[in-house]
Amino acid sequence: MKRDAYQPRKIVCRYHPTEPGTYHIQVMWSGAHVPGSPFVIHIGSSESELERVQSAERGGGVDPSLIDGSR
Repeated sequence: MKRDAYQPRKIVCRYHPTEPGTYHIQVMWSGAHVPGSPFVIHIGSSESELERVQSAERGGGVDPSLIDGSR
């Protein structure tokens, strides 16, 4: 991860996962988590998986088929 840009009180970073799965991204400043950290990010392995996630988000629920306890 690298710092992408600088603005007062704002740092933009990019992270490019190489494998599908669930990631917990911890963002800290001066030893403390920033608001919302850790962030849970779900990286899908296909376009159809992305569409299922987006559909579940629009409906306000989580699609149970997306939950995989093996990861």
